[in-house]
Amino acid sequence: MKRILLMLVLIVSAIGMFSCSSDSSTDNNTVTNSFTVSGTSFSNVIVTCNSVGGGYVMNAGDLGGTGSSCSVAFPTTAMPTAGTYNVDGSGAGQIAFAVVVNTESFAATGGSATVTLVGGKVKVVCTNVPLMKVADPSVTKTLTATIQCN
Repeated sequence: MKRILLMLVLIVSAIGMFSCSSDSSTDNNTVTNSFTVSGTSFSNVIVTCNSVGGGYVMNAGDLGGTGSSCSVAFPTTAMPTAGTYNVDGSGAGQIAFAVVVNTESFAATGGSATVTLVGGKVKVVCTNVPLMKVADPSVTKTLTATIQCN
C-alpha cells in the first residue's frame, strides 16, 4: 500500500514536468488513445511520455475539460521494453497506474498490462485493472486503457 501511494505521489508530482510530445489536437492526430473507468469513457486524450525523476512516465490527459487523466509509471527512466507487466507499483519490472476521474484520485491495486513497441513508441494496453480510491480505499473501480506515445 505504501509503495502504491509513493508511486502515486511520484506520478502526480511529475505530471507538471511533462513536455508535450505532439500537438494538442484530438487523439494526438495519429494515435487513438482512450481510457475507461468503470463505464466512464475518455477518448479525446493526448499522451505525453517522458523520463521524469526515477522513472519513465506516460500521461493520458482528457482534452474534454474534465481534468481526468490516466498515468502509467515505470520504475526506471529507460524506455520500457515489450512484455507483460504486473500492475501494483512494486518491484523491478512492474508498473503503477494513477487515475484521476474529475477530481477523484485512484491507484491500481493489481492486474497486468501489456507493453508493445509500435514504430519505436511505447504502447500500454490493460483491461479491467482494479482501482481503489486514494481518499477512501473502500471505493473501487476498474480501468481499461490503450495509451501510446506519439
